[in-house]
Amino acid sequence: MNQMTARQSDTHRPNSVLRQIVLIGGPCSGKSSVLRELGADLSGQLQCVPEAVTALVTQLGLKLPFAGLDEQKDFVTAARLAYQSFEAAGELQARSDGKQGLLLDCCVLTCAAYWPDTLEAFEKQYSVNIRQERLKYDGVIFLDVPSPDVFREACADNPARHHDYGESVAISNKLLRMWGDHPQFVRISAYPSWERKLETIRAAIRSFLTPKQ
Repeated sequence: MNQMTARQSDTHRPNSVLRQIVLIGGPCSGKSSVLRELGADLSGQLQCVPEAVTALVTQLGLKLPFAGLDEQKDFVTAARLAYQSFEAAGELQARSDGKQGLLLDCCVLTCAAYWPDTLEAFEKQYSVNIRQERLKYDGVIFLDVPSPDVFREACADNPARHHDYGESVAISNKLLRMWGDHPQFVRISAYPSWERKLETIRAAIRSFLTPKQ
């Protein structure tokens, strides 16, 4: 059944001056499309930050995936640095413009789902604790992977998307394991109507931007 579910907890860190909301989900789940659609509507409130890996691939002409294990790990390291730079620059601009926060298309922790090993190995490699690091994000909007037909259409002619449907679902499940019990987690099902999906996401963003009592 299509639905939006949310978990909230009193253990979430105190409200920060600048809110950070992140869109996550497997490849071709609609994150970048959502950012484009809502960017103009939210421009007065949020600084929209595009996905760093797509910029790397399109601007540098990278041919993914890399075949060797060491190359795959090196690319994850490069991707982490790119995400960190995008988030830092987005925060700088948001503060300069007096906006409420950021709307991020993925984030640095997304790289853990693409690490060619376990999440535990990723944490050891980069000396991070995923459960702690994710709390810097005030809201998490998780987009389910769409149906196979919609997936194939969305991924067509996209050089940054080389995963097949099964791989995308596996990445989605890994992300769900990472984020599913975040204290401000909203799951967006693969609605048959794009307009309904966007309105559900708008409602989630409004909720994240509303000060909690």
